[in-house]
Amino acid sequence: MNTIYFDQPGNNAVGLNLALLGRWHIIRQQNWSFFIGGGAGVMGTTSDVPEKGASFNFTPQAGMGATFALKNKRRLLVGLNWHHISHADLFNANPGRDSIMGYVGIDFPR
Repeated sequence: MNTIYFDQPGNNAVGLNLALLGRWHIIRQQNWSFFIGGGAGVMGTTSDVPEKGASFNFTPQAGMGATFALKNKRRLLVGLNWHHISHADLFNANPGRDSIMGYVGIDFPR
């Protein structure tokens, strides 16, 4: 789950995105790895995204990234995804929105 802020023409919006994502680590080294991944989810926003779209959308995405070893078995996670927003023609207009989304996070061991 993540939150997204949209600075757009008309009303800006804040969204809550719940997605199921997977990663395949193509290259694994002791201190780093490279992966590709993807998935899809649903998102609700405070205003229509994009403008003249809807406040409920689906969010397929795909991309790549890397992890880097930190202390205590934690790993720094960085990546870049193609991120699509669309309501799949559930409502009248479906302008959709494609973006490149960068992210940074920390993986905690189980």
